[in-house]
Amino acid sequence: MPWSTGGLLNSVTTQHNVLNTAAGWQMPSDLANEFLCLADFEPAARDRLPHAVYEFIAGAAGDEITMRDNVGAFDLLRIRPRVLRDVSKIDTSITLFGERLSHPIFLAPTAFQRMSHPEGEVAAARGAGEAGAIFTLGTSGTATIEECVATSPVPIWFLLYWQSDRCFNRDLVAQVAAGGAKAICVTVDMPTLGDRRRQMRAGFKIPDALATPYFNDRNTGLFKIGGSPKRAILTWPDVEWLRSLTALPIVLKGILDPEDAELAISSGADAIVVSNHGARNLDAAGNDRCTAGSCRAGGRQDSNYYRWRHQTGNGCFEVYRSWSNRGDDRPPICLCACLGRIGWGQALC
Repeated sequence: MPWSTGGLLNSVTTQHNVLNTAAGWQMPSDLANEFLCLADFEPAARDRLPHAVYEFIAGAAGDEITMRDNVGAFDLLRIRPRVLRDVSKIDTSITLFGERLSHPIFLAPTAFQRMSHPEGEVAAARGAGEAGAIFTLGTSGTATIEECVATSPVPIWFLLYWQSDRCFNRDLVAQVAAGGAKAICVTVDMPTLGDRRRQMRAGFKIPDALATPYFNDRNTGLFKIGGSPKRAILTWPDVEWLRSLTALPIVLKGILDPEDAELAISSGADAIVVSNHGARNLDAAGNDRCTAGSCRAGGRQDSNYYRWRHQTGNGCFEVYRSWSNRGDDRPPICLCACLGRIGWGQALC
């Protein structure tokens, strides 16, 4: 049955407010042994969230073959440690679009985050920023770019869901640029919504009362996430047009083919995100890890960013080793549902 966020948000607000005022990254002692790694947050979030919300977060497209493959690909990796090396002064920093970052970790955009925590994207941006990670706010986010920028010392990116109305796209890019966005990320792998059976079986529906500042008409049919007569299919000439609108870096999210990686750069994109949309859109697509190495866009070592749900430091190590970057979706949302901002330090620091 459809559900409402009202009761959920009212019941957890006090608990989250207490947790979020704790000093620094010190996790309350009664929780320190409950959450030892990112994987621990998922069953806890399942217990805390309404069933339909959890199924929306945790589910994937079709038979979820690609989702299992995404995780399994990392299970097959093995680390070959080198010994007797001085590692007391390891530098994990990178320069990205002219900004010096302390590590190559960023958080992928995820929709409707206030369904899992009262502060939603604001809590995520604050926690990510304090951990030195880039946060990406989506068109379907429940906070404004200004709110996120105000909470983070690290650059905030904005994810654009392309619409058939070019005026909408133009105005939104200008609005978020004025609000402080440091890059425009564009979803290119979602011509239509995936066959997400778990959320359909659970009766998931976006609550009417849930504010989405950049998507106010989501329930009227005027603007759409996913395919519809109102939403045009994005093509390479559209990327060129977008390039003409802004001086901000443009990042195309959802590239899995090396030829598309080359086309992305030649069309004006500054970088790509190697991603299969968290397996939420097309089942049986290649997993991110297997396609990342072949998508070195234009031979540029700084133009390939890598997305999947690494749940341990080893997973991050393997991505960093191949000079790709980390972007998460499900684990951070589960983390936010459990602890809000305070938990980010445990996950990212």
